[in-house]
Amino acid sequence: MCACKSSSESMLCSEIPEGGLRCEKVCYKKKSCGRHRCNTKCCLEDNHICMIPCGKMLTCKKHKCEELCHRGHCMPCLLSTFHEVYCTCGRTKLDPPVACGTAPPHCNEPCNRDHTCPHTVTHTCHYEEQCPPCAQLVNKVCMGGHTVRFNIPCHVQEVSCGDVCKKQLPCNMHTCERWCHKGVCVLPDSMCELPCFKSRILCSHPCNAKCHPEKPCPQNVCFEKVKVSCECKRRSVAVLCFKGATLTSETPDLTRYNAKLKSFGLSILQQDLLDYLKNGTVQCDENCKVEERNQKMAEGLGLKDVPIDSLIAPTYSEFLRTEARTKKEFVIEIEDVFSDLIMKYKKKNKALDNFNK
Repeated sequence: MCACKSSSESMLCSEIPEGGLRCEKVCYKKKSCGRHRCNTKCCLEDNHICMIPCGKMLTCKKHKCEELCHRGHCMPCLLSTFHEVYCTCGRTKLDPPVACGTAPPHCNEPCNRDHTCPHTVTHTCHYEEQCPPCAQLVNKVCMGGHTVRFNIPCHVQEVSCGDVCKKQLPCNMHTCERWCHKGVCVLPDSMCELPCFKSRILCSHPCNAKCHPEKPCPQNVCFEKVKVSCECKRRSVAVLCFKGATLTSETPDLTRYNAKLKSFGLSILQQDLLDYLKNGTVQCDENCKVEERNQKMAEGLGLKDVPIDSLIAPTYSEFLRTEARTKKEFVIEIEDVFSDLIMKYKKKNKALDNFNK
């Protein structure tokens, strides 16, 4: 039987090798560390002590464990230094011996590093690479140089006043419309894209083409919104200027004009559009004539506070309508009599007003 008693073999006593019979079976039992396994053939050990060095990094982060491989956590680093351990500013220290892994001393002295501002340091000595930002309240000029902002923390570098920049652009025609910003208003390789505000020759509306400081304004069709009234100013319609458009005939195709009006959210009667394109105005309608007649009647009767709109659509009885159709001369004669009566009444009241004065 072999030494580990896992196998047996029949042989003469004289054939047994010195040290006993050994089998080829590998142990594979876990060692005392719980990490490694025994790889000995025909193993005779009962307690498999791991003889491999631990080698794990200790909590000091500087040295490795020199004990044999073991279970659980490594022991604290037992090394010590016999030099003083100072804080960053060097005004606070730990006297030796200092155990390895001991944290640097906490210092309550003001930080003595070089700072970018001249203000009094309010934070203590620290081990961070960057110092805390300076919170001293100061007055700073905004990024665009427009105004001074008050009570701004010192560490804030980009301060905006919240107003429009208004700096002159390189085109010398426009001013910057961006909010207060840092740097240049327009990059060197960029061009001003604001609309040209020069007046057109035909209609005096702004050009509105892309800024062109060294070129004349293009003579294209004007699409500025305008309000057009009839001769008596009673009715008006909103339409596009269309100055610069050329009519090809007396009855042009208004499709493209209507399409452009629709794109601007406008709608207009075809006759009004044609009148505007030809004459630059729209015609009066029947209501305009009725209002003009009512206005004259109100002036004749001396009515000042009666709204003219209430007189636009008078109602007539069927009897009057029939008389007007069959006896037109008689109705006109009656109307003239009433007109003379009104004029006499008006002259009489005017004479009384002058007498009372």
